[in-house]
Amino acid sequence: MLSSLWSDLRSKSWLPDLALIVLAWWAAFWLRFNLTVPPPYRDQAMLTTPLAVLCMAVGLALARVPRQSWRYVGLADLRQLAGGVGLGALLTTAVVMGLRMEGFPRSVFLISAVLVLVSLAGARAAWRTLADARPAALLQPLLIVGTIDEADQALRTLKGVEGWQVVGIASPRGQDAGRTVQGVRVLGGVDALDELARAQQAATVLLASAPGDSTRRDVL
Repeated sequence: MLSSLWSDLRSKSWLPDLALIVLAWWAAFWLRFNLTVPPPYRDQAMLTTPLAVLCMAVGLALARVPRQSWRYVGLADLRQLAGGVGLGALLTTAVVMGLRMEGFPRSVFLISAVLVLVSLAGARAAWRTLADARPAALLQPLLIVGTIDEADQALRTLKGVEGWQVVGIASPRGQDAGRTVQGVRVLGGVDALDELARAQQAATVLLASAPGDSTRRDVL
């Protein structure tokens, strides 16, 4: 547990998050004092910035946020992010209040937590939007074959895997048609797999069903 946490804290993949945490901490002071930070509180902000960043980093690491792939961030990842920010905010409050700084503005804790959540979630959403806008020629279309639950697990497994664009899902269950999983739509049934592959120009299929499953045998 501790080795995994230390590994996440040392990771360079979330340096943008740390920069946004610093900006959120100072922005919280700035908003708290009506778009200005008086000199006494400026010293407090400067003194507590390293503590705020460290505590928030620990909270995010405990929630395993650094392991998220920005390219495929989904609702579950945002809930995980919210949990990490909440934990980091509690740690920040406990540590900073333990310093017993006279007149420290307590509302900064709540404001900074909201700003961190909004900025980190916004950065991920913007990155995914830009990644999804990449020219299709750079990505190979991929069809997933399986039920809604199997496709959801497959999409999570594909997070961080470059070079593929999941263009749809073929499900063996008729009631799944038209539903979406992590933004990917169920285009039809397995019996229409050839037609779906031609329509989406997909030459590759990922079988999400378990080995020995009847759907897997039918497709093969």
